[in-house]
Amino acid sequence: MEEKKALLIEILKQLEWHRDLAPWFLVIVKKTWNEKIIDELLKLIQMWIKSIKDKRVRTKLVNRVKELQKKWDLDQGKSCEEADSLLDDFINNIEK
Repeated sequence: MEEKKALLIEILKQLEWHRDLAPWFLVIVKKTWNEKIIDELLKLIQMWIKSIKDKRVRTKLVNRVKELQKKWDLDQGKSCEEADSLLDDFINNIEK
């Protein structure tokens, strides 16, 4: 749960420049420990990214999430399989 929350916070930070609601969701995520809320926000973010019509912007966001995954792997030393799996699923759902 903590890994998922930390990853959601990082993803929302990446979206702040693109979505007006991202900073508000960031505040909510930082203050909640409700896993259902976190899961629903992850689904919403995936829909946001999928709905972007400009392929260049969508690709840029996907690349930022991939960079986040690499950074997370380096910082965590591959010990957080749950977080890695979450990011893989997140990216795969966007690219479909």
